Amino acid sequence: MKYTLTTSRCTGLRCTSVSGRHGALEPSAPTRTACMRKLWSPCLHLSPSPLHLRAFWRLAALLLLGLVAVAQGDDWPTFGHDNRRSHVTNEHLALPLAPEWKYAGPKPRTAWPGPAKWDAYARIKNLVSMRNFDPAYFVIAVGDRVWFGSSSDDGVHCLDAATGTPVWTTTTGGPVRVAPTWHDKRIYVGSDDGKAYCLDAATGREHWSQSPAEKEKWLVFNGKMISTWPCRTGVLVQNGLAYCGMSLLPWEISFLCAFDLDTGRTDAAGGFLVKHTAFTMQGPLTASKDRLLISQGRQQPTVCELRTGKSLGTFGKRGNGGVWGLVTPEGIFIHGRGQNHGSDGELREFDAKTRQRLLRFPKARRLAIAGSMVYLLGDGKLRALDWERSLPLSRAHGPASAKLRSAEAKLKKLRKKGKKEVVAKLRAEISELRKRQTALRKQVADCELWRVRTDCAQDLIVTAKLVFAGGDGKVTAFDRKSGDKKWTAEVDGKACGLAAAGGRLFVSTDSGSIHTFVSPRSTGE
Repeated sequence: MKYTLTTSRCTGLRCTSVSGRHGALEPSAPTRTACMRKLWSPCLHLSPSPLHLRAFWRLAALLLLGLVAVAQGDDWPTFGHDNRRSHVTNEHLALPLAPEWKYAGPKPRTAWPGPAKWDAYARIKNLVSMRNFDPAYFVIAVGDRVWFGSSSDDGVHCLDAATGTPVWTTTTGGPVRVAPTWHDKRIYVGSDDGKAYCLDAATGREHWSQSPAEKEKWLVFNGKMISTWPCRTGVLVQNGLAYCGMSLLPWEISFLCAFDLDTGRTDAAGGFLVKHTAFTMQGPLTASKDRLLISQGRQQPTVCELRTGKSLGTFGKRGNGGVWGLVTPEGIFIHGRGQNHGSDGELREFDAKTRQRLLRFPKARRLAIAGSMVYLLGDGKLRALDWERSLPLSRAHGPASAKLRSAEAKLKKLRKKGKKEVVAKLRAEISELRKRQTALRKQVADCELWRVRTDCAQDLIVTAKLVFAGGDGKVTAFDRKSGDKKWTAEVDGKACGLAAAGGRLFVSTDSGSIHTFVSPRSTGE
């Protein structure tokens, strides 16, 4: 192919930049041919001979498709992708994914041991831990970089997303147990040393670090010296503030903080430092527009006002613990996995504003809501339900359950002392309410669109067209619409943390490994 190299200035071609890369190319109609010849550079263009113009157009079309595919990517800037912890991304991952690189770190040093082998008091086995918020090095990914915190070496690490090559490491004064948050070219993270940190995302240089405690107080925990007020909630960035909690022992005061992003001060506009009693804040914070939803391990979750940090109460009852939660745009808070005196774990639905309990999902481990679909993982199955149909049923189930519990409590209180007609009326009411509950549960079950068997029960994320589930020694992809199994790959350990960004799938395991799988470069999902 013969080309004549000339120089000129192109004025008919407009190039937009998406995350530092070239995006959509939109030449004006009168100058389309001239502009396509100048595709390779804003100042240089190649003039192909007429015999090869068709081949040139084909090559240009392929390049355009590649640019559009790149522009469709999505970052993963915080735990669970966003402040609602949705675990849902618009990222397009093409199959089959291929192994790209593996980070092999030391085994994570978790804050708490796993669950007891069995509950001797209640004679229940298959217990699920209520405090397993740090089983792996959960990653975040933005552009061409990946970051994670380490509970083993107390550091915040930055890796090259394409090669896994270390870029920088910044050491804190204690284990880093919750994934960092990226915002505006900075990394925000909490440590067991009782501080929140703001670091430069490119270099790891510290902009500020803040502790709310008036004086340092240390204790030995899991073989290390840590603050009496470790930051085990991570740092959530919203409304120009960095929110986090410093908490450990329910008999000590806990701190809920909103730091200014630039200075780290709590006395800046909108900032606050609130002291709470009987809190045990641990696990990533979850936020709606006006509320902070806070997991507490063995205690039931609590909720605080986002604007002031004021406590608004708790969800559920004693024993409804866990460190995993998400909130939907409709204001439904879903929380779990473990519970006292219960086997196989569970997830529970609440109204985030009223705190009323709605549906309960026995033996469920993970849940994600994408568009009009609910994806529910647990009890050896992955299920898809119609969210738009099931949501009003959930809202109806909550008040009916509350009425049933109230009627049962009244009947129990009356026992044999109540009047026969009162007792009979209560029993009839209870019978009708139970029938109503049974009917509602059946209607929810009828919302199921498909189900498949799977032994992957560690984690769940949803991409543009796929559902990924992490299991023991493997990760598997399913089609969102049909549930068909599309791809699987082996990993080293339990796949406890999944993330997707930049055409890559990141899998964090309890062995300390981070496996990275990449999409074929020339196709979309």
